[in-house]
Amino acid sequence: MRGARGSTLMKPSETLTQWLRLVGDAAQAFEGRWSWRALWARNVDLAGALTDQRNLFDAACVIGTPRDIAEHGGGMVRGYAAAIRAMEAAEEPDDAYQIGVCPETGVRVAIGTQKAAAIRIAQLYGPGVPLLSPDEVAALVGLGADTMNFAVKVKQLFPGAELGEIRKSIQ
Repeated sequence: MRGARGSTLMKPSETLTQWLRLVGDAAQAFEGRWSWRALWARNVDLAGALTDQRNLFDAACVIGTPRDIAEHGGGMVRGYAAAIRAMEAAEEPDDAYQIGVCPETGVRVAIGTQKAAAIRIAQLYGPGVPLLSPDEVAALVGLGADTMNFAVKVKQLFPGAELGEIRKSIQ
């Protein structure tokens, strides 16, 4: 299929798949390091523009043409790149996670709510540092030390595992 300028157009599902991946990769690069709250605090205009662009992209994915999807997907990728540049220029520290270290054993865990942070954590601290949500930390503390040690080891071996899955498997 040829477009108006002779370029090859993809089927809508191919266009959608391509741009969901590209936008997802761009989001990963930002959300692995910073929260939206931090972006709003640092640069309200950029945060607002990126939010507006996300709304346009979401609408294009549902009711738009392949051209709409590509246009607004490209805007998202550029917007995330601008957000990263702004946060780095401001030397804004990562806030998508917090690192805790046991002073007796040296065991490290990351605590955060954004799964995108797992890649950043592995880059900075190594693949053995599990990302736990605040609810998982609370559940582990509530379940006791034996369960906590087991769950941390499982998350080190299987980084995508969630406590709900772990709890079902040990009952």
